[in-house]
Amino acid sequence: AHHLEMFIFSKTKQKPLAQKDWLKDAVIYQLFVGRSARASIGDHRGQVFERLASFDWRRLVEECRFNAIYLLGVLDNRSPIVVTEELGERLDERRADRVPSPFAISNHQALNPDLGQPKSFSALLAAIRGAGAKVIVDYVANHTAINHPWVTEHRDYYVQDRRSPDGLKHEFSGDVIKLN
Repeated sequence: AHHLEMFIFSKTKQKPLAQKDWLKDAVIYQLFVGRSARASIGDHRGQVFERLASFDWRRLVEECRFNAIYLLGVLDNRSPIVVTEELGERLDERRADRVPSPFAISNHQALNPDLGQPKSFSALLAAIRGAGAKVIVDYVANHTAINHPWVTEHRDYYVQDRRSPDGLKHEFSGDVIKLN
């Protein structure tokens, strides 16, 4: 996926090459944080990380032979919901479990507080690592949400598009603006 830059968190400091070696035979479980049945943002706002930390990660890792868990959508993506259709299905914009795009980051330096507190996120990381898996956290570095502070403070950071109403290049379903 060209729009992803992944950061690998490991328990111990390793040489950069050693961190890459495990990727050769990686079996990665991707979890869209906030949409899990047991920890949805709609039913468990502010407690998602905590609920996921109590999941039986060891069983998942051992039975499915995953060696990495890819957490998608943990950074602050509290931005307007622009997507109105997914896989041909019309989405109800008023539903409590609707979450903005995980790629529409409004603050690259913070976790989404609707998912939980940093302490709970640390507990989730510890639970996954304790089960013997690495953790990959999605970090989107080539576009931002439409409500990111840079949109007004640093318009020159973005790809310009004269055809767009706001003069900036929007991508995907319009909920992100491409960085230059």
